[in-house]
Amino acid sequence: MRKEGSPTGNLVLEVFATDGAGAPTGGALGSDTVSATAATSFAIKTFTLDTPTPLDANTVYIVTIKAVDTSVGNRLEWQRDDGGNPYAGGSQNYSIDSGANWTLATSDDFAFEINSHPRAGRLYKTDASFADERITGFIGSAGESITAGTNGSIVAAGVVAGASGLTVGGKVYLSDTPGAVSSSAGSNSKTVGLAYSATEVIINYSI
Repeated sequence: MRKEGSPTGNLVLEVFATDGAGAPTGGALGSDTVSATAATSFAIKTFTLDTPTPLDANTVYIVTIKAVDTSVGNRLEWQRDDGGNPYAGGSQNYSIDSGANWTLATSDDFAFEINSHPRAGRLYKTDASFADERITGFIGSAGESITAGTNGSIVAAGVVAGASGLTVGGKVYLSDTPGAVSSSAGSNSKTVGLAYSATEVIINYSI
């Protein structure tokens, strides 16, 4: 975001479920309020949700930002990509009348970055797409299919089945697909063990 003039007041970020047209519906699932300050050139503005906000897979949500006590000449601007559509998973949606009506721009996107944090006591599928806790937090593999929201066990050392296409005796790596492994490294190399067979892995991530 960047500023025009000398904005005062606050910015409020909220996460909502969406209706059939991509507009917010229902109450906010999470929110944060920060001071409406920014540099004169575009830079990252950080918001932190006040409470954990569980989101369901394959569900469309909308992240909104509204300004409180700003004016036409003293405002903040949210950077966007007009016509580039760099984020294929969603679209820009905006309102100029305090949320009464929304305009969906399917070929445009606002710039954003989302960083999630795991909740204590829960297990998450991991992958090698980013060099973050998804790599450093790897502890083992599920010995069986685990339904979301239920208890399960993790094999930290031993043989685990369920893979495919492995090279017997070769190293096995995290892939860029959450919950999947491969005979070749993903975007960030993380070894999880050795291939016992084409479908089984000997878990040993200290190799």
